Amino acid sequence: MKNNILTLAFFFILYETLGAQQSPPFFVDQDNYLSKHDIVCLEPEMEGFNGFPVGNGDLGGMVWCNNNGIDIQINKIDLYDIPENNQMTLRAAARLKIDFGVPCYNYFYLTDYESRLSLQKAEIKMRSSTPFADTRVESFVDANSNVWIIDCEADYKGAIKEGAKTTINLGR
Repeated sequence: MKNNILTLAFFFILYETLGAQQSPPFFVDQDNYLSKHDIVCLEPEMEGFNGFPVGNGDLGGMVWCNNNGIDIQINKIDLYDIPENNQMTLRAAARLKIDFGVPCYNYFYLTDYESRLSLQKAEIKMRSSTPFADTRVESFVDANSNVWIIDCEADYKGAIKEGAKTTINLGR
């Protein structure tokens, strides 16, 4: 037992002496590693539990598709109920619906789709193409403040250009 402790102590002294001059044995270039591990979907997720999570630890939520646009559930870490039985329940702050006015995520009409959650940048990018419109959505929550950025663009095609309109609904 005494021999094992001395051997272990010798190993740590040797490691500290040599390790101070070299890089750590398990150095990982996080930017390079994370940039190779985005989560990519080639079909739209139509249920909230399959959506992409995004947030900064205080403000966050889920982003998913519906036939005509996207749904976003907005959560805040300190938003909860305390009912009579004293069991706290976390509550959603709001639900945001962005409707492009045309079926831009409907499986029947999709000609191209990709959504990507970048683990390195903590952002979501979605793009789709249908006979009615090409859409692009980018979203992230600022790491240093509770600001959620949602950038949406729809390029309507053909006769739809004149009649389509994007609507935004915020509810609880």
